[in-house]
Amino acid sequence: MLIGLCAGVVCFLMVTKIKGKFGYDDALDAFGVHGAGGTLGAILTGVFAAGAMFKAASGSPLPLDNPGGWLVDGNFRQVGIQLVAALAAAAFAFAATLVLVKIIDVTWGFCLDSASEGEGLDRNQHGEVGFDLGLALELISERPPHEPRAASVPPNGVGRFSVVVEGGQNGDLIATWSKLCQSGPEPPAPEFLAVYPFMTTVQGNRFRFRGGDPAAVQNNLVRLLQSRLNRTIHARVEK
Repeated sequence: MLIGLCAGVVCFLMVTKIKGKFGYDDALDAFGVHGAGGTLGAILTGVFAAGAMFKAASGSPLPLDNPGGWLVDGNFRQVGIQLVAALAAAAFAFAATLVLVKIIDVTWGFCLDSASEGEGLDRNQHGEVGFDLGLALELISERPPHEPRAASVPPNGVGRFSVVVEGGQNGDLIATWSKLCQSGPEPPAPEFLAVYPFMTTVQGNRFRFRGGDPAAVQNNLVRLLQSRLNRTIHARVEK
C-alpha cells in the first residue's frame, strides 16, 4: 500500500509537472506512469520486502545473509541490489529501443508530414476514425432544449455576421482557406490569427463569423486572401 501511494504521487508529478517542464514526447504517458512508477516500485521493494512473507509464499527461505528488505529486516543492502537491477533494466531498454528507432528511421521513418498529422493518423493511415464525433452525437441533447430565440439574438449575446468575398472563384476561396487551416513548418500569418478565432463556416464566397469586430475581420480576411491568390479581392459585411 505504501509503495502504491508513493508511486501515485510520483507518477502524477511526472505526468503533470516534469513532462511539461522538460518537454519530452510521451503522448500516452508510458514513461511517466510505467517507467517512473515501475522503477520506484522496484527500488522500494528493497525497502519493504520481508523475508518471512517470501518464505511463507514460496516455501523456500532466502539466503541467511539476505533475509529481506531494509525497513522490515534491516537489510539496507537489498535497496542497492534493487537499484542496480532497475538501472540495468533501464539501460537494456534504452539500448534495445535505440536500435529499433534507428532501424525504423532509416527504413520507413517515424513522422508523417504536417498535413497528415493535422488530419490525424487514424484517418490518414488507417482510413477510419477511432471516435465518432460527427452529427450523430448531436441528435440527443444532454438537457432539455431552451425556449427558441430569434436567429438575430444569439443566446450568448455574441453577434454573428458574414463577409462576402468578391474577386475570386468560389473553389479557389475554399481551397485557399482549407490550406491556411493546415499545419505546416511556418507559423500562421497574423491576419489568419486575427480571423480564425471568430470563424464558424465557409460556403462558397460567404465566410461566416461569430464575435469580433466586423470591420477588422473583413480587412484581415481581404489581406490574407489577396496575399495567397495574388489578385485584388473585395469584400462586404452582411449582418
